[in-house]
Amino acid sequence: MKKIKACFCQVVDKYDYEPGFMPLAFPYLKSSIDKYNIEIEFTYTKSEIPDEVKDIVLISSLSQDWDQAIDLIKIARKKMPNAIIIVGGQHISQLPEQLPTEANFAIRGEGEVVLPELLIYLNQQNDTTDNYKKMCGLVWHDQQKGKILFNPPNKVNTESIPLPDRMANDGKKHTPYLLTSRGCPYKCTFCSSSAFWKNVRMFSPIQICNELNDILNIYPDLRQISIWDDLFIADKKRLYKLLDEMNKRQLLGKLAFSCNVRADILDDEMCKIMQAIGVGACGFGFESGSDRILKKLKPQGSISVSKNIEAVHLLAKYEFKIGLSMIIGVPEEKEIDVLKTYDITLALMKSGAVSATAYNILTPFPGTYFWKEAVNAKLINPNEFNWTRLKYYADYINSSFQDFNEWKEARIKNNSIYINENYIPEQILFKIMEDKDNIRSKIIKKNCV
Repeated sequence: MKKIKACFCQVVDKYDYEPGFMPLAFPYLKSSIDKYNIEIEFTYTKSEIPDEVKDIVLISSLSQDWDQAIDLIKIARKKMPNAIIIVGGQHISQLPEQLPTEANFAIRGEGEVVLPELLIYLNQQNDTTDNYKKMCGLVWHDQQKGKILFNPPNKVNTESIPLPDRMANDGKKHTPYLLTSRGCPYKCTFCSSSAFWKNVRMFSPIQICNELNDILNIYPDLRQISIWDDLFIADKKRLYKLLDEMNKRQLLGKLAFSCNVRADILDDEMCKIMQAIGVGACGFGFESGSDRILKKLKPQGSISVSKNIEAVHLLAKYEFKIGLSMIIGVPEEKEIDVLKTYDITLALMKSGAVSATAYNILTPFPGTYFWKEAVNAKLINPNEFNWTRLKYYADYINSSFQDFNEWKEARIKNNSIYINENYIPEQILFKIMEDKDNIRSKIIKKNCV
């Protein structure tokens, strides 16, 4: 087989929060390709297509960046008319029927198995079969039928996934993060993660410790790392096994961790395990100060406002640094509900129990309950939708916007989608957010003194 020249392009918006690392999708794909001894030379880029000719162009995109991704696909096709263009990411996984004509294939869901299989097939120049049509997760154009065909996504066994190739980067030093599981056991109505991962699979404690050793070898000066699992504490027994394995491998105390938790599965025992592992900071979705709205957002489990407050005090008792994430602009949410959300969470912040709060406007992403509701209500036509309207939902503190007003004006100019106009007009919501942001800023300033 000849050596393949390829480019992995991650589509990002210039205002999105971009920490100092690349997404783990590329390093995982690179290590999985290497496992098959495929000779490949990768270039990694963000939102640009290189001038030099490539055999393969991989383009990954979220839904809010899909229009930008289409433009990049067209640029790639014009620059490299003979290249194979493969699309991946959240958007195409949920809406495979939107594969552009300029692209050859797409991969739905996880690509660690199907991408190497596809590359091997493409590199066998004498292969005239249609074996690619049997590959799980593959999307392609059927020229004879004149339509897009696709297979069900592949479910990757985490035990078979090699460690991500953290050296497969763009030549820059990146701050790493860690995934110890894929998927979430809960199906929150606003979250597209469950729709993408399909089911929960957890990496074993041995795998996790192998990866921690790998990270420390590459970044010997690293002192802390974020665990980006949807819910790191989902399995208490696994955490005990991880603690034991870290102790055996003399990894305890070498790194401080941050992770996501959930209020209704927190207890003293869980806090002690996290503390022993080295977790020093926790974030969780407080979401709302209204039990009525909480039930719409998190229908599973026993989440309530009182349970959320109890969880904050429990975490504070063990001196965890706490960050809360809230969602406002939920359908049928009233002004009094939004005010409760702000008043409760800002009071927790003022008390010193909570370090940071973020207030995000609910946005219906493909694959979620609210997406289906918006489509059924004809607020969205997936075939004629300006995908940039899904942008700028997140609190400006998690973006490169300088302040609330800049973020608000960007939303207005962008005509960002808002689906609770009948209960709280968006302009009134903006006024509430602006007033409360001033209070939050004063609390931050006071707490920093």
